[in-house]
Amino acid sequence: MIKFQDQTQLQRFKVVFAALLAIPLVGSLGCGGRATDQVTGTVHFADGSPLTAGTLMLYGGEDPTVQPRGLIKSDGTFELTTFGNEDGAPRGTYRVAIVNAKSAPPADWGERPFNRQLLIHSKYEKPETSGLEFKIPDNTHWDITVEKP
Repeated sequence: MIKFQDQTQLQRFKVVFAALLAIPLVGSLGCGGRATDQVTGTVHFADGSPLTAGTLMLYGGEDPTVQPRGLIKSDGTFELTTFGNEDGAPRGTYRVAIVNAKSAPPADWGERPFNRQLLIHSKYEKPETSGLEFKIPDNTHWDITVEKP
């Protein structure tokens, strides 16, 4: 049992205790509380071969302070992430850019300098020129065909 010397000390304890109880509640109302839709897809060239590197960056949506993104895996697939691990993206219409779509050195390259080459046409690096636009939740599986440089 906790004993308090006076009412002021008791009041301080109640305020601190209430604040400590509220921390998990406030945390649950943050980013994780926002609704998202799962969005997956593939990025490939016209011949069907996958784009093996890069990141999709989404611009627009209903909340301009939120920027969903998706890491392109070696098989060309991706899952969008906004607030946590592959949690999807909030609803809205997005313009899409593909960044860091550059070649990687061969596995046995070592520490020598390597000049990474762009794997896709440079127009995809900016949302204004990519020509890629999607509306969530209308489109939740994207099939993106890109051009080579």
